[in-house]
Amino acid sequence: YREQMLGWFKAHNKRAGRSGALKALRLADEAEIAEWSDPWSSSEDESSASEEDTEEAETLKANEQALASMKVGLTPDWIVHAACKVFDLVKPTIETPLIKGLLDPCTNSHLKPNIPAEKCYDKKDDGLKMSNSWEGYHVLLNPPYENQVQWRFINRAINEVEWERCPGVILVCRNSTDTSYFQRLLPFPRVHLRRTAVQFKDYNH
Repeated sequence: YREQMLGWFKAHNKRAGRSGALKALRLADEAEIAEWSDPWSSSEDESSASEEDTEEAETLKANEQALASMKVGLTPDWIVHAACKVFDLVKPTIETPLIKGLLDPCTNSHLKPNIPAEKCYDKKDDGLKMSNSWEGYHVLLNPPYENQVQWRFINRAINEVEWERCPGVILVCRNSTDTSYFQRLLPFPRVHLRRTAVQFKDYNH
C-alpha cells in the first residue's frame, strides 16, 4: 500500500520536495493502521464486563448486609394475639390501637411499634434500666438475640415475676436448655418448646 501511495504521489506531484514524500508516507501508514487496529480488544471487553459484574455483586451483597443489620426479629401477630388471650387483654382495634395493660420493654420503635403495647421502651430508653419500671404491666418480651442482651432481659423478667411486680410475662427466646437463664425458667409452669423456630415478620426464612 505504501508503494502504491508513493507511485501515485510521484505521478501527480513530480515537483514536490522531500516534505511532500514524507507526508504521503505518513498518510499511507495511518490508512494501513486503521484497517487492522482495534482500540478495544475482546479480552479487554470481557475483563470490563467481568469487573462490572463483580461491582454489581459487591453492591448487592452490601445492600443485603445493610438490610440484615436492620432486622430486629419483629414479633409475629399471632403471638401478640395469644398474649391478649392469655392475659385477658383487649386486642387492638382502629378505635383503640394500643393494648392497655401491656408492656414491651424492647420495642422496635415508638412511632410504629410492632407490638402495640400501652407502654414501650426502645433501645435508647433501655428497658433494662431499673428506673424504667415494669411494675403493674403484663409483659410481652421478645428480646434481641445477642447473648449478652438476651439473658439480661430474661433475668430481669424472671426477677419482676418473682418479686411480684408483674402479673405475667410471655417470653420469646431460644430454647437453649444448657444456658443458665433456661434453667431459671424451668420452675415456671408454662414453658412451651416449639419444634420449629418462630417466623419473625422481618425475616423470610
